[in-house]
Amino acid sequence: MIDTVSYVRSLPARQQPDWHDDPTLEGVRHDLCRMPALVDADAVQRLSALLGEAASGRLRVLQTGDCAEDPAEATPDDRCAPRT
Repeated sequence: MIDTVSYVRSLPARQQPDWHDDPTLEGVRHDLCRMPALVDADAVQRLSALLGEAASGRLRVLQTGDCAEDPAEATPDDRCAPRT
């Protein structure tokens, strides 16, 4: 069985500051491990099913939030053509 925490910690965090030397890091990790999950297994399964629908071309994904592109900046060349 995979140790998920060790695996995730081994992945590069390319969009985060380098805080490995921060003296508060372990305390924050400890506190976060004691908190409830942000989403439950049912929500993850539902999202997985919806993304499967999008991958098959039956749904489209519209990403919003701080990391999303501005729709006004998206041109027809940037969008995926419908699958036939």
